[in-house]
Amino acid sequence: KDKRVLGMEIIRGMKQDDDEWTDGTILDPKKGSIYDCTLWVDESDSNKLQVRGYWGFFFRTQTWVRVK
Repeated sequence: KDKRVLGMEIIRGMKQDDDEWTDGTILDPKKGSIYDCTLWVDESDSNKLQVRGYWGFFFRTQTWVRVK
């Protein structure tokens, strides 16, 4: 928490499962909280990565866009 984000390891331990990456964790650098995580590339646009963080039955999905 409250550390420089540049160079920080935010996503850890992901394992590829067909078209998804699962069984890893993601860090919220603002809060210092760690959540279970799943990642997948958007089918309609390969420049978009869907990032889903879980806490129990609750989840939030973000779209990360590749910078050119």
